[in-house]
Amino acid sequence: MNLRLPSVRTERAPALLIGRPRVALWRQVLSFAFGFSIQFDVLIGGGGQGASATGGYGYRLIDFLSVVAVGLLAIHCFNPKRILLLSIYGVVVVFLFAAPALSSDPRTAILTYHYILYAFATLYIAILVHDETVLERFCLGLVVGLGATIPIFVLQAADYSQALIAWGLMPGYAPDFVNSNVDFVRYSGMLGHPNEAGHVATLSAAGGAYFALVRRRMFPLVMVACALILVFYYTRSRGGLLAGGAVLVIPFVLTRGRASVFRVVTMIALLSLSLIFISQLDFVASRFADDQNSAENFSNRVDSVLAGLQVMFEHPFGMPLGEFLSSVGSESGGVLSPHNGFIFLGGIFGIFPLIAFLASCISNFRVRSNEDVFFALLTFQVMISLLFEQLPGSYTYAVVMCLICAQAFLKMPFCFELLRRSPAVVLRRRAA
Repeated sequence: MNLRLPSVRTERAPALLIGRPRVALWRQVLSFAFGFSIQFDVLIGGGGQGASATGGYGYRLIDFLSVVAVGLLAIHCFNPKRILLLSIYGVVVVFLFAAPALSSDPRTAILTYHYILYAFATLYIAILVHDETVLERFCLGLVVGLGATIPIFVLQAADYSQALIAWGLMPGYAPDFVNSNVDFVRYSGMLGHPNEAGHVATLSAAGGAYFALVRRRMFPLVMVACALILVFYYTRSRGGLLAGGAVLVIPFVLTRGRASVFRVVTMIALLSLSLIFISQLDFVASRFADDQNSAENFSNRVDSVLAGLQVMFEHPFGMPLGEFLSSVGSESGGVLSPHNGFIFLGGIFGIFPLIAFLASCISNFRVRSNEDVFFALLTFQVMISLLFEQLPGSYTYAVVMCLICAQAFLKMPFCFELLRRSPAVVLRRRAA
């Protein structure tokens, strides 16, 4: 008995048969750099002191790459048909973000400006990665970027925080988080909070799973799995570890577009044994089993989610960031976070951006090509992560969420003109 899923191409056919011509080197480099900077996002300016990872001031490497991508998008769309499509996309972006961009709260406005920039930048990246060679470079950038962040955590734990701040490899605020009820320190690496760092690291899981599922290369997946264990050791982010594991297990369950009951049962058994083994590690047990705050933490999260929903529905067009968090805290008894990215997105930007993002997620689960496989994996991981944390306030997640929406836009039938660059794209579109 087999559970049939949309089949995807996994064989290594000759280039002439599947239409994979040579791709310009600069496209591959830009795609790799964009994927790499999603993980290894260096702070630019101020020695890392004034740059905020969650909607504040300062610039990161991804911002400069986004400006380059926007310029290339303008060149790419320099003909009447593409200008019309870009205009439609721009009208949608302006409609979704006009109100928060005009907010009197500078933190909310700055976060919104980043979303607008990323919305156009990721549209061009989404166009590029419709070529499978470029997509592989993007996935490789995610995997290598994750590996490059590990030394940051090691140096931070070794008390080199001031040097990391001076080099722009760590923000100058909240370098570590100490819980008085446990005997470990949580580190945030290049980002503003350990939970954010854990979930950002998880974004590489989609790249590793893509190589394993489509290209039959297991080494990137193994590398990502090992790196996520190390990131968890330093961040103690339970949600990040669970979200990453949920994606990395998919290549072991699926084969050539099918999920057999035998493979599912076998994988559940292997996972159970693996979890038993991992649970014996002290740093895992201290966060999952021995944490005395677990029950209270779960109760607080439920209260904050319900409070966030109430505030969101009371303000369907969004509200300033600080005011929203303050309102959630008032309704939940002092917990200043909805602990849910979907609620955070709707609470800050309004119901319409939330609906647009959810519609994009649903669209990306329609798999017809290898590119669709990657975006389905990425969307699945992001949705799981958003269930745990208010990640839309992170610049990195803003980039990835905009990329998910850009891919959904390109999947619309009338957007074919934006993708038509080479015979390879034409052949794949006709085959779909």
